[in-house]
Amino acid sequence: GSLSTPLTPPLSALQRRICSPFLPLLLNMKLAVVATILAVLLVAPAQAFAPRGLPSTAAKRSSGLKMAEESTYWEGKAPPSTVLGPVLSKTPSGVLAPLSLVSLAVGTYCVHASNILSTLTVDTIYPSYIVGSLLCPIAWGLHVACWINKQNGN
Repeated sequence: GSLSTPLTPPLSALQRRICSPFLPLLLNMKLAVVATILAVLLVAPAQAFAPRGLPSTAAKRSSGLKMAEESTYWEGKAPPSTVLGPVLSKTPSGVLAPLSLVSLAVGTYCVHASNILSTLTVDTIYPSYIVGSLLCPIAWGLHVACWINKQNGN
């Protein structure tokens, strides 16, 4: 049978007026199975957000706290290049500056070409322009990375 075939006997006219038209569908066994599978699929990922066990010793926690303080605190005009991660911290500012300008130019063109600032229609939306417009904030991040590296002599 299909999902629309109820397992209950047909309802009288009075029962149809009193009961919801969806009641026979809710009593269908196949729908119950689908609902159970859906519930499992929605609840199972919640385990990914369950709290994990705490570190076994207080020394592990305190050393992690010290490491976090060392990596986020600096004195002077700019933070150390290590805050940029393993790739950008080693990239020279002479490479990051042109890359930032190219990202800004391409992102600006994509914003203009996709008509984000005006009304969009189904015919004027091009996914490549929408994705390309994301280069504008990336250009800002590259600009900041360039500045940090330049301040640190890289």
